[in-house]
Amino acid sequence: MKKEISQIIQKVGGLGINVIQDAGETTFTFNKTISNKEFTFILFSVQEDNMLVINLLHAYSTQYINMEADFYEVINKLNGTCIHGYLGFLKEEKTQIAYKSSYIGDAANLEGNKSFEYFFQVSFDMTDYFHTQLN
Repeated sequence: MKKEISQIIQKVGGLGINVIQDAGETTFTFNKTISNKEFTFILFSVQEDNMLVINLLHAYSTQYINMEADFYEVINKLNGTCIHGYLGFLKEEKTQIAYKSSYIGDAANLEGNKSFEYFFQVSFDMTDYFHTQLN
């Protein structure tokens, strides 16, 4: 399955693919240029029987401290315009905004109807759209 996912990532323009296998979950990291901007993505993949569950994540580089209520209102408004996935938060010492999208499909027929490629294309478009809105 790693090979098939890597091939599709390459097909949709992903570069510098790194694959990590850990206890049933496979993690892929890769870069993608969208609208002349470089984005880094992390893809988590788990196969259950013939079902493939994918989560794609991109964390925007800006970090925030002590956000007010209006900050969260802006994020909620942006999520209301999203056609796929959503904006969420990664918090350690500072908070980062992250885009996450999910895909569930037939592991035996990953390239069957191009839905996996379309998942990437829409996710990339949303990543770029949110980047524009947040900057």
